[in-house]
Amino acid sequence: MAVPPPDEKIQLRKQLRDARRLFAAGRYFATSKDVFTSPLLRRIAASQCVAAYLAMGSEPDVMPLVAKAKSLALPRINADNRMDFIRWQPDDPLDIWRGIAQPRDGAERVAPDLVLVPLVGFDRRGNRLGQGGGHYDRTLARLPTTRRIGIGWSIQEIAVLPAEPHDIRLDAILTEREWIVP
Repeated sequence: MAVPPPDEKIQLRKQLRDARRLFAAGRYFATSKDVFTSPLLRRIAASQCVAAYLAMGSEPDVMPLVAKAKSLALPRINADNRMDFIRWQPDDPLDIWRGIAQPRDGAERVAPDLVLVPLVGFDRRGNRLGQGGGHYDRTLARLPTTRRIGIGWSIQEIAVLPAEPHDIRLDAILTEREWIVP
């Protein structure tokens, strides 16, 4: 697999963030009543611990979909730039790291069996484009049996996403319109 030039991913992130922002304005994401969310809701119900995220800006809000999870976790970036998943409940206090709300330091680290991953971009082969820090890729590499579901808007899909050897593929993707299994 050829490694894409660094500028290609940087430019792609900018284009997809702009498209996401314009597309998401005033739209709702998938709800538990939408037919295509059923596969995700079944996986959430069967999971002991679901790692979600708190949406920022135009990212889809997954909190209504994970409301009935047995146990929830959120990502936390630590001082050593390592991401862990931390057990979390909606009333737990949060810290802010570079503008991102995350669980407080010292809370219980967990290994979720299902992770909902926010996307900047994706393709139908399960490749994802994230923010560019590599946090999810490095963390998911440590959790090889954890199911990985990308969450994004349909406008974020591109035909072929440039992927590198360290990029971790998704098991499925949920958009506001469909459930995609690579």
